[in-house]
Amino acid sequence: MSEQTTRTRSCPSADDVIATLRAHDAELRAAGVKRLSLFGSVARGDAGPDSDVDLVAELDRAARASVEHNRTAAARWRRARRFS
Repeated sequence: MSEQTTRTRSCPSADDVIATLRAHDAELRAAGVKRLSLFGSVARGDAGPDSDVDLVAELDRAARASVEHNRTAAARWRRARRFS
């Protein structure tokens, strides 16, 4: 039998999340995001290994963000956050 390694997942800090969002500011604004707010355990600083990142977005009504564009932006976000 081969030895299996258990990979532990860590949740990013609020500072890490904010830095990543700032790095993608232009893309987020192009997708119609006016404002993002971080809340929940990451914002409080008590996130555990099973925690997720909670964000609420205010969208620009004038922007024409499509579902496909949002899926693409979400995929870029997942690739950009290299937290382990």
